[in-house]
Amino acid sequence: MIRDYTGWLDEEKRLGNRAYVIIDKQGIVRFKKVGEMVPVEDLEQVLASLE
Repeated sequence: MIRDYTGWLDEEKRLGNRAYVIIDKQGIVRFKKVGEMVPVEDLEQVLASLE
């Protein structure tokens, strides 16, 4: 499951890392960030570019 996604699992803590994924209406991944917080403004910018 989560081990299938490189970097998404913190093996030491045995927890999933924070992950952001934005997928467009065609099912194409347009944004992915794992392990660190992303400012809301950055996410809004990606979403606006999809319109």
